[in-house]
Amino acid sequence: MEQIQLPYFSIDGAFGGSQSWMLDPQMRMGGCAALTACDLCIQLAQTKGYTILYPFSGQSLEKQTYRKFAAQMKPYLHPRITGVDTLKLFLDGFGEYLSAIEGQPLALSPLYGDRPVSQAKDAVTDRLKNGFPLPCLVLNHKDKSFSDFVWHWFLLVGCREEAGRFQVLAATYGEGVWLDFNRLWDTGYPRKGGLILVRERR
Repeated sequence: MEQIQLPYFSIDGAFGGSQSWMLDPQMRMGGCAALTACDLCIQLAQTKGYTILYPFSGQSLEKQTYRKFAAQMKPYLHPRITGVDTLKLFLDGFGEYLSAIEGQPLALSPLYGDRPVSQAKDAVTDRLKNGFPLPCLVLNHKDKSFSDFVWHWFLLVGCREEAGRFQVLAATYGEGVWLDFNRLWDTGYPRKGGLILVRERR
């Protein structure tokens, strides 16, 4: 397959935003869901022209501006003891943010982590081909190489076939990291996260 990599924003040379920039201790420790929603809005404002999703469109994208946006998103996807640990919590919280925007263009739906990996691959490829990143939630994972992604939300912004393996480009912590999707999807635990599929509203 042809590699797909969406255009992605940078801040001070970082690949997207980072929790480590947060001055709010709650957001620095547990703000990954809110920041994933922020990153999605910024990316779609820049690449799809959905500037109504990002209240600072037209301003220079700097760490200070990113922190301001994170503070606006926090009430909708606020850090909590168990984290934003289900797709429903993300859909409800981010959906509430979107509902306050007149004429907002997005429709969201879940793809749960217990679905076959083939279905998830097809969804990732389809959404990326159409220019939409995918918020991804990983809960526990038995493969220790994914320890940085345990109980974590992040965006998928690219995919490719490499040496016969389907890989995805994860944007998180201000970096882009290629991950083996089969291994990522097979967490080894019965309770799983999954993907949020983003589309244009009809």
